[in-house]
Amino acid sequence: MSAFYRIRRTFDGRFYFEFNSTETSVLLRGGERSTLALCRASIASVRIICDSPLEDVTGCLGEKTEPMGYPKFKAERRGRGVYTVSLYAKNGKCVGKSRDLGTPTAALEVYNSIKKYARYAQLREGVY
Repeated sequence: MSAFYRIRRTFDGRFYFEFNSTETSVLLRGGERSTLALCRASIASVRIICDSPLEDVTGCLGEKTEPMGYPKFKAERRGRGVYTVSLYAKNGKCVGKSRDLGTPTAALEVYNSIKKYARYAQLREGVY
């Protein structure tokens, strides 16, 4: 897998990153930041904390876990059959969130891929 980060810009000029496994498959989308430097800092945070444990207090992906401190990944079931995986920084704020996933297995695969590839993935230069 050749995972990579890409910085994107919204119509109102804010920046966010995507962590992709392929050209079209986004594993994690960062929150919107006011400057390019803050967006790059979010990518640096992901690289540092990508080996964090997975918190699943509801047991939606398998065995329940106890609430954890930060940093951490958090698995959630939203609505009927929709799962997400979010990454939280040491300060408790969400750094990035996965797209809506249809199965618990897909959510676990996203978690494992981020954990495995996010630290060394390259940043594709330019803002798209």
